Amino acid sequence: MRQKSKLFISTIFIVIIGVIGGCTPEVNNPSHKKSTKQSSSRSPSSSSNDGPTARADQVPFGQEQTDELYWYHKGTKIADKVTIDADAATSVYLRGKDVEEFLNSSFHKKETDEALTTGTAYCMVFHFQGIGDTVQFRVRATPTHFNNFTLGRIEKLLRIDLPEKKTNDQYCQGDVEGVSAESSIALSLDQICPNCTNFFSSYKITFHESNNTSITSSIVPVNFFDPQGLNIRVNPQNDSNSVASTCNEFECQTRGFNCCLNNQCVVDGAEKPNADKESNYFQSRVDIKNDPLNFKKYPNIFYICPQDVRVNNDDNTTTAGECSNSQYDTQQECEQAGETFTSASEVALNTFEIHKKEYFCLEGAKQNDYATGTCSNSTYLSDTSCSAAGETFTYNCYGTDGSSGGTASDFYSIRADVWDRCGCHQKPFPDSLEDNLCPDFGLKVIKDSSDEIIQVICDVPPPELDLPPFQFLDATVPARSAPHRLFFKDGE
Repeated sequence: MRQKSKLFISTIFIVIIGVIGGCTPEVNNPSHKKSTKQSSSRSPSSSSNDGPTARADQVPFGQEQTDELYWYHKGTKIADKVTIDADAATSVYLRGKDVEEFLNSSFHKKETDEALTTGTAYCMVFHFQGIGDTVQFRVRATPTHFNNFTLGRIEKLLRIDLPEKKTNDQYCQGDVEGVSAESSIALSLDQICPNCTNFFSSYKITFHESNNTSITSSIVPVNFFDPQGLNIRVNPQNDSNSVASTCNEFECQTRGFNCCLNNQCVVDGAEKPNADKESNYFQSRVDIKNDPLNFKKYPNIFYICPQDVRVNNDDNTTTAGECSNSQYDTQQECEQAGETFTSASEVALNTFEIHKKEYFCLEGAKQNDYATGTCSNSTYLSDTSCSAAGETFTYNCYGTDGSSGGTASDFYSIRADVWDRCGCHQKPFPDSLEDNLCPDFGLKVIKDSSDEIIQVICDVPPPELDLPPFQFLDATVPARSAPHRLFFKDGE
């Protein structure tokens, strides 16, 4: 009986060994090895399309990219110029077929003599002109990857570290096109043009290697990677609602500008930022005194709109103003009919004053004060003293529908108008913060050097920081950290 038991146990042991051996992969089978030629190339076109030799980051394992090269920022693809706020705290990504081919190339793998360093770090240089001392903005470009579920494979891309000033300083210092002075180089967005109040754009991009301590002066050969055609547009007002850099003549003119120039609404003949630092600035002022149209001779100093879209100041139709009776088309017809004609400049000024009142109303409401305002005689500061002196007091939270103003209801009405004007299109429209699915839009002001308000714009609450598309993280969890089920003493 004991011998039968031993025989039975031995038989079971042999069966178990056989099963384990059959489940073990044949690691020594030559058919599972890649050829030297395959392992030395990172180009998708060099990979075999058969069986296990297809890699997880290459076609046919998943789909191929359809776009050649584009920015990816805040969930949006931009194929040319991306708009970024000067205080942006997030990175942007460079994606597309061109990027993947470069990161799969022999240059990136350092299998060619054209590579100047042994590292895998890169720097992107944005070139500017006409905005002051800064002529280059340098940032580190980091190769990374994520699991793209749409493509069904791993996608390789470049992360452009815009806000990482310390990192950009470490990787991207050095000489590029004869520029090496610190005063000519910006390493963060807010350093490029701190005194600018209008949008400004780079005019070209160059892509360089870095040896992890400095930038190489020569560019990455364009036959491996060429970022030309891409640029950035910086918004110093930090209120961009769209990352795509587009505008049109109608939109610009309805906002009080003359034309759309280089994807920016501008006033014809207005000075560009830091224009007074140009060598021919004073000569331009002399020429303009002789002939106001001489500003067209100085495109480096003034914005110059195309002639066919310049606004004619002698226009007397209702496009240059408003008639109190909309059936009259011209100023002459309006006034002959006994109606009131308000010029476009007066309309703009009145609207500007209303927006300033709305700004002060919202600011006062933060302290639960809805009765702030101004007296027709600035000597008197309060409603009581102003009225007692026989003057007129105007509330910032102005009244509507017969209300005299200065109440919480007036504030709620103004707040709703601001929400609507700044982009809230919720239906039904919210009546309070509790049922508002839109951002809590507010207003903020832009002041000149004399601390005078020159513009009132929407204040958009900052969005959540963009997270990288994907990160691979290895986390080791010890067995003792495994979850345990706990019970009360009664067994439940």
